Amino acid sequence: MIPRGERIDEGEAIALGMREDFDVFTLASLRIQLGHRAPTALPWHVAVMADKIAQLHRGDIRRLIVNVPPRHLKSLVMTVTHIAWWLGQHPAASIMLVCYGQALAEDLLRRVKDVMNHRWYQAAFPHTRIGRRNRAACVETTAGGRIFATSLTGTFTGMGADLIVIDDPLKAQEALSEARRSRVNHTVDEGLLSRLNDPGEGRVVVVMQRLHEDDLTGHLLRRGGWDHVVIPLVAMESAVYRREANASIRRLSGHIIDTTRTPRPVVAELRQSVGGMVFTSQYQQDPQPAAGLFLPTANLREYSAPLALAEYDAIAVGCDTAIAVGEHNDYTACVVIGMRGHHIHILDVIRDRMSFNEQLLLLRQLFLAYPDLYVVIEHAGQGIPIAQELRREFGMAPILAPVSLSKEQRAASIIPQLENGYVFVPAVAEWKEAFVNELRGFPHGHHDDQVDALVHALRYLNRLNRLERSNQRPTASRPQGGRRRPGNRR
Repeated sequence: MIPRGERIDEGEAIALGMREDFDVFTLASLRIQLGHRAPTALPWHVAVMADKIAQLHRGDIRRLIVNVPPRHLKSLVMTVTHIAWWLGQHPAASIMLVCYGQALAEDLLRRVKDVMNHRWYQAAFPHTRIGRRNRAACVETTAGGRIFATSLTGTFTGMGADLIVIDDPLKAQEALSEARRSRVNHTVDEGLLSRLNDPGEGRVVVVMQRLHEDDLTGHLLRRGGWDHVVIPLVAMESAVYRREANASIRRLSGHIIDTTRTPRPVVAELRQSVGGMVFTSQYQQDPQPAAGLFLPTANLREYSAPLALAEYDAIAVGCDTAIAVGEHNDYTACVVIGMRGHHIHILDVIRDRMSFNEQLLLLRQLFLAYPDLYVVIEHAGQGIPIAQELRREFGMAPILAPVSLSKEQRAASIIPQLENGYVFVPAVAEWKEAFVNELRGFPHGHHDDQVDALVHALRYLNRLNRLERSNQRPTASRPQGGRRRPGNRR
């Protein structure tokens, strides 16, 4: 147990084993970081991670990958606690902490400093002190050690390290971008791993949730030479995790990591809310190869007749506008959707090659046909002047949908609604077959304008729904009228 009093001297710290036993040090570190929310005994999965760090420190292993679901202490243990411990044992060590973004790297470094500045740590490791050079991205010890926090898009020139910790190398939103995955993998191969001061003795740790079969974990495992720890949220099969002194932890199929944090009903809700693809990757650590349909259209449902317009919580039209009208040019597509509770009705789809003025006229007609309509236009190319003209000519307030993500990344956000059978198409509509076929062919079909338009509209209503639930207002102007907003009806 960690003493709860206000004072602790070096003898007590040694008695606790903080200096000699990483398990005890981990409990102390979590108490420093989490306060009263910290566990009083190591959760079994934390004990597995702690054991691997002890092996890494002894030199039994030198390359380690740990895959654990979100919100299960992996960064607090594998990065924050680990780095603080390493500098306690090696005050002159050089350490690199690398994440997908600079802000995350600096936040983790701040947490390391909080542990190192705590009186328990200073009693346990009297020779490790933070020196005068103490910046957001770099901390030095009085013994000449250093922690440098950077991102994978930063620079490593001139840096060397005895320990490299890579924590969350890829944003979840970027997992579907082949270019981004390849860039991360190449940066680690060609830039980061070469920074070890002693390639034979230096240690490298990768801690992350799985995102894709070709993410950094998948890439490194294919190359070989890495010790790998996988802890899925729900055990897919029985497994045994070996610990030191011939001890082991046996996990039966169906076992949940921590039922106090995620009881079985919460796991079921989580799987439904994020969708099977995300759940399998990020929570089960078992990303599946891309096969079959990208968008799961098998669960599309039909409605015989739409609701009265006033019965929808919100109605939006998503627009993917084209610049030219030639027969070889892209189409302009507008998809009108109505949201009621969780359900989405595809009310209308218009797809044609149109001039600039024809696009303006169409959107004006839709705005008049659907009271309180949200007009969501792609913030690129032709969409920008069309939005400007709608404001100037008709006094409308269109929303410009950001396109910083790839088409696949944007479309992935609506997969849970398709998987859960929340999206309905009319039983009969002249546009239905072409619309559904384009969904099925995405992203490899000849055209994707209808998919883009649907995604723009649905992403905006989903965002509006979240904002309403948190009692925040969206940044874009709302249409005039008194329609209830998403979230008001269930």
